[in-house]
Amino acid sequence: MLIVQRLKREDISALEEVYNKHFARVYSIAFKYVRDDYLASDLVHDVFIKLWKNREKLSEELTLDHQLFVITKGIVIDYLRKKVREEKLLYDYQTTLEEPEEDTKNDLRNSRLRKMYSIIETMPKRQQVVFKMIRLEGFTYDEVAERLNISKNTVSNHFTAAMKFLRKKIYFLFF
Repeated sequence: MLIVQRLKREDISALEEVYNKHFARVYSIAFKYVRDDYLASDLVHDVFIKLWKNREKLSEELTLDHQLFVITKGIVIDYLRKKVREEKLLYDYQTTLEEPEEDTKNDLRNSRLRKMYSIIETMPKRQQVVFKMIRLEGFTYDEVAERLNISKNTVSNHFTAAMKFLRKKIYFLFF
């Protein structure tokens, strides 16, 4: 029986086989674009989660390699787009704090940024510290882990939670 058919029949051992066989390739594609070991691994896991969740949609005509490539490409592109949006938002935030202007448009922007900063201040303390170190001070996950004497995985968990918290709260500021 083809591996795709086994996946469609919810055969978890088929997923394990696919994961073991294709992890290295999917990881190398993700790493090529994000250049961060932990993040690439995280994206790889997202790829296999998406593969499993969408197993009914898998094509038996296309190779599994090709389908994994398409899923990986989509997840990496989504991540990069999200990162660009977040960086633009934070850049705007930092720029506005450094060079406030007086017109109405910028007053509204400043007001939103002050609210955003106050939202950051309401995060749990560890998430707040990790978020500020990574986004505002430019530290890497490794540097944050070393300075706070915590694992890189813990840094990632705090940062991910902080970003989810911020996205949820910021949505109401802008929409």
